[in-house]
Amino acid sequence: MITNLLEKLIARRLVLPNVWFRPFLKDEEVVDTATLRDPKPVGVLRVTAIEAKDLYANDINLFTDRTSDPYVRIRLADDEWKSKHRDSTCNPKWVADPDALATGDVTVSEEERHDFLVYDVGQTLRIEVYDWNEFQSDVLIGRSIHISVQDALAKSRKWIELKQKDDKPGGHLQMQFDWLKVVQESVGPLNQEDDACMVRLKIDEIHVPEDVDLLYAKVEVKFQEVFKASTPDTHLSSHAVVTETGISSDGEKEKRLDVEYVLCFQVSRSAAETEPLQISIISNEKAVVATGELDLREVVAEGGTKEWPQEDPMLLKRPREDKNVISDFLSSNPSQDEENKAPPLRAEISVSVMGLVPVPTKTAIAHMRKRRMQSPKAFPTASSTFSHTIRSFARTADEQPLVNRDTTKCTGSVESLDWFNTFFARLWPKIAAYVQKLME
Repeated sequence: MITNLLEKLIARRLVLPNVWFRPFLKDEEVVDTATLRDPKPVGVLRVTAIEAKDLYANDINLFTDRTSDPYVRIRLADDEWKSKHRDSTCNPKWVADPDALATGDVTVSEEERHDFLVYDVGQTLRIEVYDWNEFQSDVLIGRSIHISVQDALAKSRKWIELKQKDDKPGGHLQMQFDWLKVVQESVGPLNQEDDACMVRLKIDEIHVPEDVDLLYAKVEVKFQEVFKASTPDTHLSSHAVVTETGISSDGEKEKRLDVEYVLCFQVSRSAAETEPLQISIISNEKAVVATGELDLREVVAEGGTKEWPQEDPMLLKRPREDKNVISDFLSSNPSQDEENKAPPLRAEISVSVMGLVPVPTKTAIAHMRKRRMQSPKAFPTASSTFSHTIRSFARTADEQPLVNRDTTKCTGSVESLDWFNTFFARLWPKIAAYVQKLME
């Protein structure tokens, strides 16, 4: 339990997409702080639990053989997913007809399928099988070795060997792994290729009225069951900070809240066309400062991207303060009058709705291997950079890379962090053992 807690805390700080950065330039036109803090996903890995066999029987029954109530738990970076458990079996099946998955004749629920945002194809998956218990903690009955995203695609629909805690055989698990390419609306229509899409919300600055008592804040985004926040935890030093005071276009004094954060999440196509995106500003006292709704259909109608710049920001309404209930009852329409009097918060944001297009497994693996074999150039010349830019613009829609990489003028490839990942992988067991010894 302690180890899992420490791993989650570290993942929220040091594992992609969470990064540490230090911009060397202060010019916002050159350095995009939000992009440095949250890099763009290179694609989406879709995992589907199919079946397992010969799992360890953990539950003791009085009149029948030992069984388990297994479910699959997969962790990639700071995202974790659990499948639905199957009752009293060591050979569970989550998909009755696996062959129908390729043709799309079978509908798979979110309890058997999950989409992981991938920021580097070298990221590893932790695949585990647990025995579900209603009144006790769940018991780990099998786990595989850590496999990368690229290796997971190669193991799709193949039996993955599981081991117990004592390295004894723990059965086999079969999963289906699919790679989805992220495409812009202008490149791939949202309504044709797939039933899912990715939403990327970039929050730059929020202008707060002077009368709002706010020192720290964070932005929370909710869309159906999806919940995202601009900070990994509630520590004040990690929140966005009010930096300066200015004058708004209406003549009201205001404070500027530098958020500089990017939130990415995937949603279903039908939900993107019907459900609104809810945005909330939460203060350091965990109180709701302002809220707003965003219709994703407007973003799709604009070609997949819509911006609310400083000249025309998005207005976030402030909630009505709780006052005397009797006076509110006697007034004609107190909530509306008071809400209109309070000046709103003005947010500079941009939203992108991108399609997720399935890529054949063999094609995706070939592109990943080719990209990882390419040696990065340390110091590109101006002529080579210019020629690379010309070639990028000259590509057609079919020639767009299947594994994208977001680059800026001040950052290089994420593969440059491989040395740190290797070093930390060796150091982490010692840290975990030392902390556990202190807790004991």
